[in-house]
Amino acid sequence: MIKTFDINLAPILMKWLEEHGHPPIALDELPKLGYAVCSDIGIPLAMGFLRLAEGNMAIVDSIATNPKIKPREASEAVDKLFEKLIQVSSDLRIKYLMGMTVRNSLVKRTIKAHGFVLSPAKVLVRVV
Repeated sequence: MIKTFDINLAPILMKWLEEHGHPPIALDELPKLGYAVCSDIGIPLAMGFLRLAEGNMAIVDSIATNPKIKPREASEAVDKLFEKLIQVSSDLRIKYLMGMTVRNSLVKRTIKAHGFVLSPAKVLVRVV
């Protein structure tokens, strides 16, 4: 089951990020379009967002999985999440969908299962 992200899920997302060793995200920094993949009994398994950008582009953002589930369950939940994000992008007539990750397993999975390609670009960030 996939549900729209709401503020009640934020504490769960923050705990997951912490348990995975990622820095916390301020609630006002989260994109408006977010989704949670849940088990049949409503337990959140994965969450992620689409950050809409100019130029007919969206960015897959803040993907996180429940650290208490098995790796296979997490992979299946991430696949369902990506299917949802791709469908929403298509519905919004987004032409380019991009994402960034430090996890090689996610790079391989999105290329193989979801049609992404690996860009040779380097990501530069400056905190202002």
